[in-house]
Amino acid sequence: METKRYLTFYVGDQEYGIDILESRAVVQFPTITRLPWMPASIRGVINMRGSILPVVDLAVLFGCEARPTTNWTCVVVVESAGAPGEQSRLGLVVDSVSQVIEVRGEDLEAVPAFGTRIPTKFLRGIVTAGATFVHVLDLAHVVEHVVHQLQRREALSAVVAAESSEGLQ
Repeated sequence: METKRYLTFYVGDQEYGIDILESRAVVQFPTITRLPWMPASIRGVINMRGSILPVVDLAVLFGCEARPTTNWTCVVVVESAGAPGEQSRLGLVVDSVSQVIEVRGEDLEAVPAFGTRIPTKFLRGIVTAGATFVHVLDLAHVVEHVVHQLQRREALSAVVAAESSEGLQ
């Protein structure tokens, strides 16, 4: 059976993992530029080597309160395939990066219908790493959700701009 490597990180007291092939960089918590009309889970944008990337607060996306920034807080830059031929890059705010683990395909358990604090559509499965469980994220679904939020934000901005220009006439 195939073995995959996962980069693991903490959000709160829960350890999550993403396929190492979907990670592009781990950066010390940068200055984030806030943008108006953004959903609460999108902290803003950063400039990453000339590319503007949205930065998602995973704690807020998962329905928790924003976590305080510490010396360990960082942004994991990820890239995931969206629609055919499209790649989406974004940053994920995490409390700390933990380790890289190797997981055999048969060790990736199905997501239980109970006991998870986050929507199960964001999870690919759960693996045991030592004495703890690692929730493996389905990054494609996370990215799809964020892209959808950004598209709604752009549509709302267009409506507000149209209403503003009508009021000026």
